[in-house]
Amino acid sequence: MEKNNFSRPLDESIGSSIRHYVNMQVDRAAMKGAEKMSWVSNKIIVTTIFIIAGSIILLFLGFALSYFLGEVMGSTALGFLCVAGAVFIVALVVFIMRKKLFANQMARMYTKMLLGDDKMSDMNELHLRQQLMDQQIKDREEAFTQEYRMFKQMINPLTYINQFVSKIKDAFKWNSGPRAEAKADEDSDDNYQSRQF
Repeated sequence: MEKNNFSRPLDESIGSSIRHYVNMQVDRAAMKGAEKMSWVSNKIIVTTIFIIAGSIILLFLGFALSYFLGEVMGSTALGFLCVAGAVFIVALVVFIMRKKLFANQMARMYTKMLLGDDKMSDMNELHLRQQLMDQQIKDREEAFTQEYRMFKQMINPLTYINQFVSKIKDAFKWNSGPRAEAKADEDSDDNYQSRQF
């Protein structure tokens, strides 16, 4: 004969289900974090290798161009000076356009990798989204604070005692109000009549 679902112990049914659900959520968050960190680490390592290799290649190309220009112009120093001037101009252009060349590309790459959002256009949009999220979090925290205060007031026994006492006072005021006024009117009429006799 099968056991009824209600006869299973609480630990077996609800408790273990909650534990299993929480463990699955923690494992999923850890796997997502590990995946994203591995992608970021991979990008950083590959980018670093390419920067180092590119720098070495550009350095040797600069030497070769400097010696070539030195032979053409008849002065090795003049060849190195021309190459240094060209590198300075390229570095200045890259510095001026650094936001468009690097920051916006990095913002797109990291938001796609970390958030799964490939619609990010530039750093300004990322900054605006971050401000919007900060405001939403602040609003949510204020809402939680208000809900907590309401809950705290709701479970406070003094709140119910005060409400009960105020209702009793209101009931006595209502009951005693018209009767007291009628009695006061009767007393004043009696006093008036006794004065006349």
